[in-house]
Parts: sequence; structure tokens; C-alpha cells
Amino acid sequence: MEIANNSLTITIAGDDNADRDVTAFCQLVQGNLDVLRREYERDKPQLEQAVSQAAERRKAEIAAESDRDSKHHSFTVRH
Repeated sequence: MEIANNSLTITIAGDDNADRDVTAFCQLVQGNLDVLRREYERDKPQLEQAVSQAAERRKAEIAAESDRDSKHHSFTVRH
């Protein structure tokens, strides 16, 4: 199996079981994607809250740094 930017390449033996093997692989991948979708939907509120909190913390850090820099330097400091 090889994964690239926009493709997934699998190698299947060209025998009488090829159709069955491809179907089984596709079903496995679809099942995994379904699980990931359900987990994402379940965890989405917590993820959004964590991102929002991290953004607010960083915003406060930048404000504190800017305030500190404006009091201690006669020049502009860009973050």
C-alpha cells in the first residue's frame, strides 16, 4: 500500500480472489472512515472549545507582551 497526497495505491494479486480482496479492502476502509466520522462528531464540541481556549490564551499572551514591550522599549516590537 502506498499513500500519496491525493491517492491511495494498493496492490492486489491478479487471481480469482482479486474482486473479493478489493471489496473487502474497500469495506474495511469505509468502516474505518465511518468510525472516524462518528468520533469526530462526538468530540467536535470539545475540540472547538480547546481551540477557542488556546486562541484566547495566545491573544492574552500577545497583549501582555505588547503591553510589556511598549513600557520598556522606545521602538516598536512586532510579534
